[in-house]
Amino acid sequence: MMAKEEEINKVLEKLRLLDDEQLMYIVGATNAFCLTQQQSNKNKINNVEKVVS
Repeated sequence: MMAKEEEINKVLEKLRLLDDEQLMYIVGATNAFCLTQQQSNKNKINNVEKVVS
C-alpha cells in the first residue's frame, strides 16, 4: 500500500509543476477519452441487445 501512495505522491508533485494551460489540456484530453469510452460502451451494449433480441 505504501508503494501506491508513493507513486500517487510522485504524480501529484509533477502535476503541481504544470501551469494552468497544461492542466486544462490534460483535463480536456481526459474528458474526450472518457466520452469516447462511454460511446464505445453504449455501442457494445447496443450490439449485444441486437444479438439477444
